[in-house]
Amino acid sequence: KKNGDKCKKDCYGSELYELYYPEGVAIDTDGSYIVADAYNNRIMKWAPNATQGERKVSKKHGYGSKLSQLHFPRGVVVDQGSY
Repeated sequence: KKNGDKCKKDCYGSELYELYYPEGVAIDTDGSYIVADAYNNRIMKWAPNATQGERKVSKKHGYGSKLSQLHFPRGVVVDQGSY
C-alpha cells in the first residue's frame, strides 16, 4: 500500500515503510521479516504488525564495498544468534 491505498504502480521507494526490489526474505525467531532490499542497498527488519521497517545493515544513502555498505543485496540468511 502507498498512502493507505492499494498500490497499482510506482509502489517502491526508500522510506522506512517502502521497499525497492526486495530480493530475499527470511523470518527470524520472533517472527520478524528480514528483507534484502536490493535497489536501496540495505537489509530491513519488519517486526510483526509493524507499519515500517528498521534498517539493520547499510547507511541511508550510498552503496559500496565498505563493511557498512551493501551493493544490491540478493539474499538473507538468519541463524539463531544475534545479527
